[in-house]
Amino acid sequence: MIDPQPLAADVWVFSPSFDLVLLVEHRWRGLLPPGGKVEPEKTSFEGARREQIKENGLDLRLEDRPAFAAVRSF
Repeated sequence: MIDPQPLAADVWVFSPSFDLVLLVEHRWRGLLPPGGKVEPEKTSFEGARREQIKENGLDLRLEDRPAFAAVRSF
C-alpha cells in the first residue's frame, strides 16, 4: 500500500446564500480554494485552518465536520 502522506486539505468558503465562493490564485494552477499540505503531526482540520489563514488572512470559523472529504497525495 502506498503511504498517502503528505495529505492535503482544501477549504471551501461560501457566502451565506451559497452564491459566492472564495478562491485564491495559485501561480501555476490558477483559481482554486485555499489549501495545501497537512503537516505530519497535524490533523486535516488543523491543516485546513492554517492554510485558510495563510492564503487569505481570514480566520474564519470552520464547521465541526467536513461537508466533503477526499484523500490525495503529492
